[in-house]
Amino acid sequence: MEVEASKAAMSYTPVNQQPLASPPLGDRSVRMGCPYCGKLVVSQTTYQRGMLTYVASLVVGSLGGSLCCLCLIPCCSDDFKDVEHRCPACDGYFGTFKR
Repeated sequence: MEVEASKAAMSYTPVNQQPLASPPLGDRSVRMGCPYCGKLVVSQTTYQRGMLTYVASLVVGSLGGSLCCLCLIPCCSDDFKDVEHRCPACDGYFGTFKR
């Protein structure tokens, strides 16, 4: 019986599972398989202020002089914000595209 158990242990070969390659995240929605719920979905995107937003506001504000209200332009434009990707079915987090 001990010999059979050692033969069974020797004949077992582990299978390495490769992680699914996800498409590169950008500033637009991406079609991909959700690693959480397994569904094929188009990512739901939301824009959030990031480092570029604050740096651009600082630069515009310092160059604007007396028109410091111009420093709010990067906060209102999605072109300066980071883009967060989530699954619309289960709200799983895919990643963030940082600018």
